[in-house]
Amino acid sequence: MDRRIVREKLAELEQVAGCEITNAGLDELEKWFDRGYHTALPGSTADNLGKETSQERAFYLGNLTRRIELRKTLCVGRSLIKR
Repeated sequence: MDRRIVREKLAELEQVAGCEITNAGLDELEKWFDRGYHTALPGSTADNLGKETSQERAFYLGNLTRRIELRKTLCVGRSLIKR
């Protein structure tokens, strides 16, 4: 993923939550995003994670991004097989 886009989305997420964010804070949240992105969790487990702190929200966003990209990759269009 593009690092710039990840940082923008994390900043937007914190603005919606009403938190101020600094560059150092974005660096930390980016690490949490990467942890979530590289952690395979079942959907039900990921949805039950806490989302109260900035780190938890960044971890969840990373895991959600992983699941969405996996679905896009595995999505195969319908095709007609003719003999």
